[in-house]
Amino acid sequence: MADRLKAVLAGKPAPPTTPRRRGRLVGDLTRDTVLPEGVVLSRQLRDWFEAELGPGFRADGHLRKFLSEGAGLTLGDAADHWRETRGVPAGEIGEQFELNRFIREWWKANPDGTRDELREAWLEYRSTPTGARSMPGRNSG
Repeated sequence: MADRLKAVLAGKPAPPTTPRRRGRLVGDLTRDTVLPEGVVLSRQLRDWFEAELGPGFRADGHLRKFLSEGAGLTLGDAADHWRETRGVPAGEIGEQFELNRFIREWWKANPDGTRDELREAWLEYRSTPTGARSMPGRNSG
């Protein structure tokens, strides 16, 4: 990327890009299918997990982390990991995912709330200066 930018700024033709290939699984997937580096949680992979794990399957942070670090392991290993992490609390959500953190905390504080109330609370939260913000509690929106 930097070489391309330098060339353009110098008035020279940009060198060709090298596409970054993310790991896509193709063909028939089985428990023995080996995970490539950078595997993408594609529609095909989600369908495989749902067929293997049942209609209750949802991709979560535990599975995404396993897939991102699991090159060389198998889909069977990933499915087993998903089963083993049911009931394990989700980890902290990074600060860069402020909306996700807000939503989690708002639903915890307002289990009978509505989506419209959540949206209103989020807009109020976002309109507050950064240093004065606090995560939601009852009647925060």
